[in-house]
Amino acid sequence: MQLGLLPKLGLLGLIYILMRALGKSLGAYFGAAITKAPETVKRYVGLGLLPQAGVAIGLAIDASHAFRHLGAQGKIYCRG
Repeated sequence: MQLGLLPKLGLLGLIYILMRALGKSLGAYFGAAITKAPETVKRYVGLGLLPQAGVAIGLAIDASHAFRHLGAQGKIYCRG
């Protein structure tokens, strides 16, 4: 996460980041509560979900680099 870019995002970017974190945390908590998961799971599973977007983006970039040498044929396997 590049915290130096936060001022460029402005208020809308800050609201997006906060709402995303809140949504993931509350959704994970209520999901764990519905399934009667232990209290530690309810409390911490939301935090475990927060970095997932960065991992997915990183994997997508890695896949686009892996198939780049295939040219147009590589785009069939990886839209990147």
